Order: sequence, then structure tokens, then C-alpha cells
Amino acid sequence: MIDSQVRAIDVFARRYDYGYGVAHARKVADLAMSMFDQLGDAGLMSGATRSERTTLYSAALLHDLGVSEKAYAALPPLPYWVPDDFSGGLHNVVGFLLLRDWMDNPPPSLAVSPISSADRSHLLHCVLWHTACDTYTVPDEPLLDRSMTMKMAGILRIAEGLDVPLRNLAAGARLLTTGSWIRILVRSAAIATREVEHAQERSGLLAEAFGRRVFVQEVIEEVEP
Repeated sequence: MIDSQVRAIDVFARRYDYGYGVAHARKVADLAMSMFDQLGDAGLMSGATRSERTTLYSAALLHDLGVSEKAYAALPPLPYWVPDDFSGGLHNVVGFLLLRDWMDNPPPSLAVSPISSADRSHLLHCVLWHTACDTYTVPDEPLLDRSMTMKMAGILRIAEGLDVPLRNLAAGARLLTTGSWIRILVRSAAIATREVEHAQERSGLLAEAFGRRVFVQEVIEEVEP
């Protein structure tokens, strides 16, 4: 994705107050970018491009779109492919459907420079998979690169988990890796036990995507007077 596309997405997300507000969206985006870069530095994001990094950032801005009352008001009936036993909540599906409709009927700024099919696939499936749901596919929306999308969505799940209670406590995360595990050390200026627990609960997709066990731990930093 390119900067003009990200700006258009930001305007679209603002229409629905980013779901839970801009502070949460940007916190999740910052954490996701940091983890993406650190995994890349560790050699675990082979083949990842700047466009995919930017697409993940955009997905972080959009991921909670579906919790907005405005989003539900604009939603058509749920399609037949929504699983009957769906247990992860529906806001990811709502966000997916609204985002897809918006890309199918783009504003002039986006129509001039359309989002590529690869970036569209990553973006839509990151929004769809960011909850604890299965990584199912949608019959009429091709998944073009499952491996990379799983990595991106796995990062997004943990980044969101680190701000799930909307307390803005996670100051950052440092990643340590070996051939068998990824350890995520969370820096915070106050006790962030809930955030760490949420992130650990959501770590399964990242573990599957990289074939490594994932551990999320808190590192308390004293605040200077």
C-alpha cells in the first residue's frame, strides 16, 4: 500500500471513530509496526515488503471498525458464509463487510490509485482474523497468500491484546527469538497483567504462523520522579 491509500483508509476509519477511538487504534498500530520490524530484523519475515508493512498498519487502524454503532447501522444482512457456531463475536465480520463494500465503491482519491489485489487480500483477512476466530476463508474473497496473512494477523492479534482493556499501559514490546520460541517482553510503567494475559491468549495464530511457541511477559519499568 502507498501513503495516499493509507490516508484514504484513515479517513474511512475516522467515519466510525476507529471503533474504540483513535488512541486505541494508533496504539495497536504502533505495537504492530514494532513487532513486524523486530521479526524482520530476526529474519522471520522473509519476503515481506514495505507494502505489506503499510497494509498491516492500515489493518490496525481498521480492526475494530465493526464495534461502532454507525457500522452496525450501515450493515446489510450477514452473508451465508458466517459460521453458525461463530464464537469470536461479529465485529470482525462487520468490519470486513464494510471495508470490502468501501473498496468496491471507492472514494475518488482511492479510485485514482486502487489498492492492489494482494494488499486487499491481506487487509480484509487481517480485519476478519484479528479476533479469536478460526482463520476461515470467504467464498467470494480470494486469500492470495495465507502464510504472510497469518503472520500479519498474528501480529495484529497480539498488538490488540496488549491494549484490550483500553488503558494505554503498554509502552512497547521487545522480541527475543530462537529456533523454537518467540518471547515478547512488554514494557509498561504500571502493572499490565490483564494486557499481557490477553496477548498470551491471542498468541496461538502467531505461534502457528512461525512454527514457534510464543511467550508474552511483562517487564515493569520504574517511572522517574
